Amino acid sequence: MWKYGLIRIDYPGLWETDGHYCELVELYADVDGEYTSFSKARINSIKELQNAFNDVSRDGINEWFAENGEFKWDKKDKFWNWTKNKK
Repeated sequence: MWKYGLIRIDYPGLWETDGHYCELVELYADVDGEYTSFSKARINSIKELQNAFNDVSRDGINEWFAENGEFKWDKKDKFWNWTKNKK
């Protein structure tokens, strides 16, 4: 199961205008139904854009990844890698 999400990126030294930087992503649910992974969002149609708008409007900004892990920029993929914090 997946949905679109707007996740807050917490990365030291990242340019910020208002204290927040977010990325539109596709969120993926684990076996327990919790959204614990993501990938680049792929928007290829107006319908997909509407779905992204609806999902983000319903859920707001997702803070879970910023609060529970560490982001690193992948220069090759030109997107974020994320590692969950160890407990």
